[in-house]
Amino acid sequence: MLIRASALRLRGFLEEALEDARAALSVIDPETCDPRLVVQAHKQVGIPLAMRGDLPEAIHHFETALRFCSRAADLNLEADIHDALGVAYARSGRFAEARVHYQSAATAYEKGGRQAELATLHNNIGRLHHDLEEYEAAIDSFEKSIAVARQFNSFRTESMALVNVGDARREIGDLEAALAAYLSAIDTATRAQEPRVNCCANIGIGVTYRLMKRTQKAQFHLSQAIYEADRLKLGWELAEARLEAGILALGDGRVQDGEALLRGSLKGFERLGSGHGMARALLYIAGACRNTRRHRDVVAVLRKLDAIPGKVAIDRRLTKAAEAAHDALRTVEPAARPDGLLESLRRSVSYSEHPVHPGSNHVAESAARLVEVRTLGSCHVLIDGYEVPPSAWESRKAQELFVLLLCRRGGRTCEELLDLLWSEQDGSPGREAIHNNVYRARRALYRDSILLNDGLYRVNPAGRFLLDLDGFRRVSSDAAKCPAANFQRRLALLTEANQVYRGEFLPGVYSEWAIDIRRQAELQYLANLSALASVHISAGNTTDARAAVESILEIDPSNSYAEAQATVLRARPI
Repeated sequence: MLIRASALRLRGFLEEALEDARAALSVIDPETCDPRLVVQAHKQVGIPLAMRGDLPEAIHHFETALRFCSRAADLNLEADIHDALGVAYARSGRFAEARVHYQSAATAYEKGGRQAELATLHNNIGRLHHDLEEYEAAIDSFEKSIAVARQFNSFRTESMALVNVGDARREIGDLEAALAAYLSAIDTATRAQEPRVNCCANIGIGVTYRLMKRTQKAQFHLSQAIYEADRLKLGWELAEARLEAGILALGDGRVQDGEALLRGSLKGFERLGSGHGMARALLYIAGACRNTRRHRDVVAVLRKLDAIPGKVAIDRRLTKAAEAAHDALRTVEPAARPDGLLESLRRSVSYSEHPVHPGSNHVAESAARLVEVRTLGSCHVLIDGYEVPPSAWESRKAQELFVLLLCRRGGRTCEELLDLLWSEQDGSPGREAIHNNVYRARRALYRDSILLNDGLYRVNPAGRFLLDLDGFRRVSSDAAKCPAANFQRRLALLTEANQVYRGEFLPGVYSEWAIDIRRQAELQYLANLSALASVHISAGNTTDARAAVESILEIDPSNSYAEAQATVLRARPI
């Protein structure tokens, strides 16, 4: 039954494969059976579960299999389970855990001399890079996978890696290369008798032709994907193909056909429990309702969006649809709108990423967005005047990493960032922490806000970033250089600098790099106050001079010079 389950799954019949695997598991006694058989049973149950989107249950079976690996003492089996767990965790968005399992799998495969299995592992690692939007690293991993797969005539793995190369090439705007990769994948998948890969390649080709404005070709390939996915009962691929075909139909003016496809996609994603897929379908359906002036339907659709369990991030793939939904909701009478949904969509659109492809106008669009960063007294980031919600960062370290790179524009290596961000701990969490937090920061801002070039992470030099700390330092420097005789100019500069300084730098952050900047900024602020007091004393403004000196003593009560000035000023009449 387990062998048949594996064969069925490889042919694309997931439900039948799952049925056989569960039947096999039900007749196995884990206490008396060979533990290798127990591991295989849980593995064969877990893989189709993961493929159809039931990730928590799949992870449960893989973790159970991993526990039995210790009894089986089979390094090869253990490597396979680590690889499967890596895939499931990556699809769940738990990238750090995925990296750990992939590394364990690589070590075991190399020890066991299983070079052929490394082809699949390189492909999976490439998908992880792809999900983290590290496309150059992803393509490198996919090409390693293809090279090893060809060495061992593993057509199935080669075809999957070629589809993934196409996806990565499409994301960076190299559309002709993407098409070539997809077409090679179809040819290889046919030799491997792998219909699922054929289906994925047709989806990729359809989307690529849509981006190239070649509507008829896009429609043909997406229709092929829908037919194959429906015939083979591939739930995820069917929902994805219907979604892309629906988006194509809307763009082509076929609103009724597009909405029907999108609603079919929505049902598929609901069965799979994919919140992100449901959100994509609902946002585009809302746009279709708006185009046909069905305002009540707009509200009903967006209420469903608001009711999706958990937080659905509006990433760059959803931004255009979210903008359309935001505009659609604005046409509805205020009393009929779901509470807070208009504001939620507006905030989402304000900080979400736009598609960015090298050589296209989208690069300029992203870099043109004004990012204001306020770090003195609190930490707030605004994009084009709208604040990025704290939840968008997903972790405080992601926001701290962004501010660190903004303060150190020359860039830092991964190892340097680990030392700087986790200096207060005995040990750093590993390179995956940097990858994950860079990914989160990009999602909160826009995709090319942080670049990785020549091993250095840096904020995009073409971006428009305004950091209040830079403004404070610049105005303070101008005030120090201003001649004492130019009373009005010096007074204006010192007043401006002290207005910018609203409090200590990054309060609540205790990494050494932040503490150093905090001390420097505070010392500059105290120097500004002292200079301001002197200017007011020279002008005979006793009240303003006293206020400046007392502000110094609030921060530094032991400042003997300020205390002496305060004593003299208190004795003077106001």
